[in-house]
Amino acid sequence: MNISICILNWQAAPLTLQCLKYILRLDNINSASQQVDIIIVDNGSQDDSARQINSFINTSSFKRFHFIQSTENKGYASGNNLAIDYSLQHLSPDYIWILNNDTLPSTNSLSALLNAANNQPSVAIWGSTLLDQSGEYIECAGGSYYHPCLSTYTNALKGNPADAAEAATSLLKPLDYIEGAAMFVNADVFRKIGLFNEDYFLYFEELDLIKRLPSGWGIEWCSKSFVRHIGGGSMESEIAEYQSNISALIFTRKHYPYCLPFMAIFRFIAKIFRNTLTGRWHLNQALLSSYAQYFFGR
Repeated sequence: MNISICILNWQAAPLTLQCLKYILRLDNINSASQQVDIIIVDNGSQDDSARQINSFINTSSFKRFHFIQSTENKGYASGNNLAIDYSLQHLSPDYIWILNNDTLPSTNSLSALLNAANNQPSVAIWGSTLLDQSGEYIECAGGSYYHPCLSTYTNALKGNPADAAEAATSLLKPLDYIEGAAMFVNADVFRKIGLFNEDYFLYFEELDLIKRLPSGWGIEWCSKSFVRHIGGGSMESEIAEYQSNISALIFTRKHYPYCLPFMAIFRFIAKIFRNTLTGRWHLNQALLSSYAQYFFGR
C-alpha cells in the first residue's frame, strides 16, 4: 500500500513545519506494510520558506520527503496538482492524502482512514473529523452541505463536542463535499477524471472535483480520523474575499447555471451587509472588484 501525503506551503514555513512534525508522529508512518511519501510544494513563496523547509528535510531521519519548488503562485489547485502529478508519475500511490499546512493530524488519523477505506472500497474520497484549534469542538464531520442557489454551506456537526464524532459514526444526510483541508483520495480518482480544475485559484476546487465523480463513486466521513485545523489567518484577507467570489461564480455557472442570476445577486447583497455590519469595510472593495472582473473583465 502506497500513500502520498501532499502539503502546500505559501509563505508560512512555521505552520508547514508544525504540520510535518505531526505527520511524522503518525502511528504507521514507518509501517512495513505501507510506504508513506510526503510531498511538499512551495507555491512560489517570496520569503525564507524554501530554506526552512529544506533544512527540516535534511535534518530529519525520515527519508521519503519530496520537495517541489514552484517559481510562481498559481493558486491552491495548481500547487496541489504539482504534488499529485508528481505522486502519480513517480510513486504509484494507492491513496493521496491532501492536507492543509495548518492542520495537525492525530497519531491514528491515517490508520483510521486506511481501515475505513479497506472496509468500504467503493468510497472514492474520505474526509476526516476536522476539529477546531483547541481540539475540543468539531469544525466539520468530514465535509459540508452546499446550497447552490445561495452559494452558502453548512458544516456537518459543526460546534459539537469532539467526542460526538465517536458516538455518531455516520451522518443522517449524505455530504455534498469533503472539506479540502483534509481529503483522503483514492488515487484512481485522479487517474480517471484528472486533477483539480485550475480555473479555481482559491476555494471551490474540492466541490468541482466531487461534482466530476462518476456515478457510484461515493464520498464519506471517517469519524475516527481526527485532524485539528488551526487556521492560517488568511480567510479575512482581500485576496481571499476576491478569489472566493470569483470561484463561486465560476462553480455556479459550470454546475448550476440556472442558479447563477439569483446566486450572484444574493451573494453580493449578503456580502455587503456582512462586511458592513462586522466593520470589515475593506473587503467590500475586493467584492466589487471580483464582480467587475467576472462579469465585465475589468
